[in-house]
Amino acid sequence: LYTSAHYKNTPNDLQLLSDAPAHSVFVLLGPTAEDGGGDGDDGDGLPDILAIVQTSVEGRLSRKTIEAQLARGHRSAGDLIPWTMSQQFGDGNFAQLSGARVV
Repeated sequence: LYTSAHYKNTPNDLQLLSDAPAHSVFVLLGPTAEDGGGDGDDGDGLPDILAIVQTSVEGRLSRKTIEAQLARGHRSAGDLIPWTMSQQFGDGNFAQLSGARVV
């Protein structure tokens, strides 16, 4: 389901999820017969998958790292939103904040 849901998803994305501590997957499951939800499963005891979202926790960069990277005009891989906002608005404090990005 995950790899066929979007043309950019590949089976290697599952490898990324298992190797990247900042990435998480959240799954919304349908009701099951055990929950009193009627026929929400197809007989195998597994609930239907209603939605999946992959997130990446970004930010919380140290002030020293931010200043060094911005001074060189270079940014490290990862932390896409904090680096982009810091570069575009010249605000090094933004990258010290933390947030989640839907991948």
